[in-house]
Amino acid sequence: MFYKDLSFYQYYISSPIKNILNIGWLDSKNDFPVGNSPSEFAKKLEAIIIGDDHFDVHYNRVRGIHACNLCGEREVTIHAGNKEMLLGMTEILIPDVGNNLFFASPSMIVHYVKVHNYHPPQSFINAVLQLDVKRHYCAEDVFDGLLSLRAE
Repeated sequence: MFYKDLSFYQYYISSPIKNILNIGWLDSKNDFPVGNSPSEFAKKLEAIIIGDDHFDVHYNRVRGIHACNLCGEREVTIHAGNKEMLLGMTEILIPDVGNNLFFASPSMIVHYVKVHNYHPPQSFINAVLQLDVKRHYCAEDVFDGLLSLRAE
């Protein structure tokens, strides 16, 4: 599934959510920006995706594994500390603190950054680097709340 970076989120919903922006919805048929991202960005993105009991960026969990749209690899895993996670089964929702925005990405985004040299927009990089992972965050609750606001 391809969505242009910074377009409004509309994955399997009838109308877009205008404070959620798409990031990293790549496929092999569409060009995407490449370049070196700061190493601390990729490392923090991995830690954010792995998360813990009080900080969870995952929502729209699905059964099965979505292979990489670029290289076809099926079992992509990441590691942070002593934790490991299989990618390709969720979306992630990253808050852009202070701007009342969120960035929606496939969990595979960290693979795209590290293996395929994808360079996301600077606003996403900044949001990841500034994110305080010590606070409580549940992306599913946030996403459900944004959906219900849109329906009003």
